Amino acid sequence: MLKQSLFVCCHALVLVLALFWLSQLALAEGKVLGVRDMVKPPWWELSFLDIAEDAKAAAEEGKHLLMYFHLKGCPYCAKMAEENFSTSAYIAFLKENFYVVDVDILGDRDVTLPDGDVITERKYADDLKVRFTPGLLFFNGEGELVLRVDGYRSNGQFEPILRYVASRAYSSTSLHAYLAEDRAKKANTSPNYRLVDKPYFTRTNNLHELPDRPIMLVFEDASCSECLGFHRNFLEDDYSRELMDKMTVVRLDALSKEKLIDHTGKVTTPMAYARQLGVSYRPGIVLIDRGKIKEKRDSISVLYHFQTQLAYVATRAYLQQSRREFSRARQKQLLESGQNVDLSL
Repeated sequence: MLKQSLFVCCHALVLVLALFWLSQLALAEGKVLGVRDMVKPPWWELSFLDIAEDAKAAAEEGKHLLMYFHLKGCPYCAKMAEENFSTSAYIAFLKENFYVVDVDILGDRDVTLPDGDVITERKYADDLKVRFTPGLLFFNGEGELVLRVDGYRSNGQFEPILRYVASRAYSSTSLHAYLAEDRAKKANTSPNYRLVDKPYFTRTNNLHELPDRPIMLVFEDASCSECLGFHRNFLEDDYSRELMDKMTVVRLDALSKEKLIDHTGKVTTPMAYARQLGVSYRPGIVLIDRGKIKEKRDSISVLYHFQTQLAYVATRAYLQQSRREFSRARQKQLLESGQNVDLSL
C-alpha cells in the first residue's frame, strides 16, 4: 500500500513538473513585435473596385488612379499610409493629383476589370504578382497601368515618384532615368552622403570574374539620406556580418558612368546596371548567385527581413526551399528559441 502511494505521488510529481516545464517553455517562446494594421486616411476614395470607373473618375478630375495594395498587420503598409498619406508635407499635392483606392491583397471584395471580368481582391493581387506590400499601382484615364512601386518608400524617396506620375513624365522617360536625374541634381547641390569604403566591400569593376560565392550588390549614391543608417544598423550588425562573410559584397555608385562588367559578362555602367536590374531605391540590394538574380530589395526594410533575404541566398537555402518556406521556418526557429521577431519600423 505504501509503495502504491509512493508510486502515485511520484507519478503526480512528474506530471506537475512536466506541466511546469511546458508552461515555462511556452512563456519563454519569443513574440512577433511591431505588427499593426493600417489606418485608412479619411480622404481616400470609397470605391466599388471597378477599375475602369475609378480610372475614369480620376481622369475627370485631372488625376491618376492610385491603387494601394495592403496586407492586414503589415507594418510597412501602416507606416507608409500614415507618414506619406496622412502627415507628409505634400498631402495637398497628393489630394490634387491622385485618386487613391485601397485593396486588401487577401480580401474577398469583388474587383471589376476593364474587360468586365469580376474577380476577388485576392485573385487580382495574385494576377498582378503583388508580393511586397504596400504595392502602389498607378493607372491613367484609360485604366492602363503606367507605374508600379513595390514596398515602402520614405517621404523623401516617394515624392519624386509622385511628381514623375503627376507630370506624365512616364510618356517620355523611364522612372529610373527620371530619378537618376533628380538624384544627380541633389548630389551636386546638397549631397547627403559620402560613399566610404568599408572592409566588407570588395572593390572590382568585373562582377563576371568573381569567385564562386553568392554576391551582394549594394547600390548607393551621394543623394542617399538613408545609406549611413543602413550601414550602422544593418551591415554592421553581427549576424549580418556573419552572413556577409559567406558572400562577396560589392558596393556600386548608382550615379557612376564608369565601365563595369556585370554578372553576365556584359559591359555596362553602374548607373545603367541599376536601371537594368530595376533598382530605384537607395540603398538598393541585389543578391546574385551562380549567374542568376536570387533576391532584390528595392524598398525600406526592417533588419529581420533584410537578414532573412541575406540568409536565404548566403547559405544557398534556395536550392532546397522556396523563399516562403525558408521564411516560415526561420521565424518558427527564432520564436521557439525564445527570440523575438521585431518588425517595428
